[in-house]
Amino acid sequence: MKYILFKKEEDDDKEKKMNSLSLKHLNNNDSVQSAKKTVHPSQKEVFVKKWIDYSDKYGIGYLLSNGMYGVYFNDTSNIVMGGNASKIYYIEKKAPENKNQVLAYTLDIHPIEISKKVKLFQYFQGYLNPKGNEHENVEEINESNIIYLRFWIKKSRCLMFILSTKNIQVNRFKNQKNY
Repeated sequence: MKYILFKKEEDDDKEKKMNSLSLKHLNNNDSVQSAKKTVHPSQKEVFVKKWIDYSDKYGIGYLLSNGMYGVYFNDTSNIVMGGNASKIYYIEKKAPENKNQVLAYTLDIHPIEISKKVKLFQYFQGYLNPKGNEHENVEEINESNIIYLRFWIKKSRCLMFILSTKNIQVNRFKNQKNY
């Protein structure tokens, strides 16, 4: 499987500021092309490392390269868990503002309305990490640094993920035959 990562281009003030700072620090020998590739050290490229597709019934479970687990449900809500193994974040889109609302719960204490989703999240997590030892040293997350799956689509030759970091990942299937 081949990972291809893209950064969605937007006119973001922060990105423009970083690019202009990078250009100021170039030596005479450096090229403008290398300045465009400059990434702030705290912004690591995060991608979907593993996934399990149960979208016919529930949604897609995923493990990110930074060790965070998540499930993108068919109703576009998400449950994400990071470093603190008992704390989960439920992310749902609110219709009037069309913004995502992030709510923090624990695996044991959560509203009854999302109990089925929490149980499904635990099943997905168990499948993605059957030994329970992958990414034990994951950094703690909070509402400000949650990375989650915003959208995904499956085609005959590839699978595409769009993350909350505006990264677009395309995974091409090798030697897949459709019968």
